[in-house]
Amino acid sequence: LANSCGMKRVGALIQSAVLGACRRHELDGLVQRRGDFLWAPGAELRVRDRSAASASLRDIKLIAPEEIVLAEQSLGAGVADVDDELVTNTSRLLGFRRTGKDVYGVIQSVLNASLGEDNSGSAQQ
Repeated sequence: LANSCGMKRVGALIQSAVLGACRRHELDGLVQRRGDFLWAPGAELRVRDRSAASASLRDIKLIAPEEIVLAEQSLGAGVADVDDELVTNTSRLLGFRRTGKDVYGVIQSVLNASLGEDNSGSAQQ
């Protein structure tokens, strides 16, 4: 959240206030927490192209795994293995012109975990 506002770091007081507000909204049913991400209840998941977004919003760590999986699924590849081409094409759908090691690593990890869930019903460890 701080990064998307152009801030590098926040102090303990701000961090505590934001986390408290998130918890309250979650308890009130205004947001749903999935992992490190907050979702609007009933919101439709869609793949967003971030190529025109500011650099602070193009951090792969700010993209929910569900969106990465949806991007891969929209390629229609129906793959049994995660390869370089799949990772690169998925990154392009998300708006990344280059697939550096961070982008590649996160996408590969998410897709491998998703593939493990599809094959065994539980995430790979």
